[in-house]
Amino acid sequence: MISNRGIYKYSSLFPVTLRHTLCGILPQFVLIALVPAMFAASPPASAWSGSPLANTGVTVAQEPSIVVTSPSGELFLAGGACAAPTLTLGNPSQQWSCVAKFTAAGKPVFSTKIGGAAVDAMVLDASGNVYVAGYAVSGFATTAGVYQPNPRSTPHQFLCKLSGADGHALFCTYVDVDAGQGGLAVDASGNAYLVGLGCGPLENCVEQVNSNGTALMYQTTLGLISAAPTGNIAVAVDANGNLYCLCAGLMEFSPTGKVIATLPLDGELTLALGVDPSGRPEALLQDQADRGTYRIRKYSAGLSSTVFDTAFRAGAGSVLALDIDSSGVADVFGGATAINLTQVNPTQACGPPASNVGLAWNAFLVRVSSSGDLLQSTYLPAFLTSLYGPPQTAITATASGATAVFWAQNTSVSTMTLAPASATVALDCIGNAASFAPMPLAPNEIVSAFGAGLGPATPIAAQPSAGLYPLQLGGVQITFDGIAAPLLYASNGQVNLITPSALSGKSTTQVCAVVNDAVANCFEMPVQPAAPGIFSSGKLYDGSIPYAVALNQDGTINSQQNPAASGSIVSLFVTGLGATTPAVPDGSVTPASPPSQNLSVYMNASVQTDPNEGFLPDGAAQVLYAGPAPLEVEGLGQINLIVPPAAPTQIVSFQFWVGDLSEQAYGSNAGLIWTK
Repeated sequence: MISNRGIYKYSSLFPVTLRHTLCGILPQFVLIALVPAMFAASPPASAWSGSPLANTGVTVAQEPSIVVTSPSGELFLAGGACAAPTLTLGNPSQQWSCVAKFTAAGKPVFSTKIGGAAVDAMVLDASGNVYVAGYAVSGFATTAGVYQPNPRSTPHQFLCKLSGADGHALFCTYVDVDAGQGGLAVDASGNAYLVGLGCGPLENCVEQVNSNGTALMYQTTLGLISAAPTGNIAVAVDANGNLYCLCAGLMEFSPTGKVIATLPLDGELTLALGVDPSGRPEALLQDQADRGTYRIRKYSAGLSSTVFDTAFRAGAGSVLALDIDSSGVADVFGGATAINLTQVNPTQACGPPASNVGLAWNAFLVRVSSSGDLLQSTYLPAFLTSLYGPPQTAITATASGATAVFWAQNTSVSTMTLAPASATVALDCIGNAASFAPMPLAPNEIVSAFGAGLGPATPIAAQPSAGLYPLQLGGVQITFDGIAAPLLYASNGQVNLITPSALSGKSTTQVCAVVNDAVANCFEMPVQPAAPGIFSSGKLYDGSIPYAVALNQDGTINSQQNPAASGSIVSLFVTGLGATTPAVPDGSVTPASPPSQNLSVYMNASVQTDPNEGFLPDGAAQVLYAGPAPLEVEGLGQINLIVPPAAPTQIVSFQFWVGDLSEQAYGSNAGLIWTK
């Protein structure tokens, strides 16, 4: 355990500006949706809930693997294993891909093995026929009468249309465009649209192939690949054959392939695209500067104006899929990597996390009306973990319900049925107020509880009385096995608090929200001795590591304009370090001579010396003090350390963990500071 020797403290540990920034004590420094107070209430007709995630038994055995669903819930998989093929196209002796259809319950309907092919895009037409595109090698065979029976470019790209009834080839032809994942669409007449690299060296291209594969209808060059979007290429087509593409910004093409309009998308990552029943495009975007913020933006036909721009939060590493139903409601399904999902009409609490899980996602649903109203944002009954990176998602929605799908490499495909809900909840997620990571709770940890109808419409920041923070604030209490927790902040959608010391030694706890003296709802959460998190400014470096809230040695706030000098002392502020000896009363202020942490704290440092390169390998950071922050509320921790040598105006990433020398003792968390 690190001793108290070497404490570096200031006459006022937190300047006023830093107190405002520490969002675990004051309001969450992000968008919070304020909705009318409710709990255990009947939801509006637009609110949906989900069935438990069901394993279909359909295995995704290799990459790339693509899954789409029909409106009736049937599953179509491309790229996985062909367990019992009913058809073989071409010669599969060298390489092949499988396209298979299953019922909603995972029962095989057909499998088609396409020899000499690697499928990387798949869509369905209105009749349920399957369009697949990718690249071809030796063994691929085209069908008679197609417009390009022999390849004209390298690598060889192809497009096949398979019968949705039995999987036989309606046509297979070579094409000139690498559609990739997201660059393939089909219109109401069955014409196919491919967008991606093609038409010339390092050039992006759009081409349309007619419904029977016999003719190329148009081909439009978009320019050099450097003009590609930041994010995914995504395409959608309206009922009149106008194509919309997240290509170099958002582009609209006429039915003859003429570029009608181009709209830049600066500072945003492109994720998905749809077209509403009126033919207006809706883009799903992610903020580059704040990767936890997503938005659904609808444009007018012709891209001359924005119809609406609706934002929500879901965590920087979330995975999302978009579909627009026949009523014009946009449904977003995905997996959230943080507990601070925007809450509107929530129908489900987040799932209980497992200890030491590095890759975990809570399933969630966001619904936006045709006019841009945020109808709902809620967790769904699934908590997913993966050893193979983020899962992939798909959703097919109708006005009355939807089928949602999760899968990852070397896993089985799982589905969830979404349908109108019977009730809403008030409290739906709780966790570390610094990291917002889905992880178990710890004693004496500053946490944030999220929901709808929790506290007052006008937020309240608590003030201590007789040296203790209150157990009730704005009509709300949060209890742990019946013990009320000290509260720091209360609002309609968020309550910040400190977990009781009585959690020490427990493995689970029942968390309840008590609103206006009535229990709103409860759920069980796992407990572990520590749950480390570094408070951050909310800004991320490279979309992943947050900038820490930190003080330089002179007491000023660390920033790009005010970096810490190499060899100087910097203070990070954390929570989730666990219990202390002696214990301090719940909700009290840590004394000037702080108690000792029961668990050891460890920290590594990685220096980045070139903005275009990654961080150098970790090395142990020189920690002078790690424990409770003197003269601050209990639960807030402080780590004082020496800044390692770094090039001017560079950054250092610190990672800390609690418990033992294993970085996975009770989880870990990272944060950046600016150095000079």
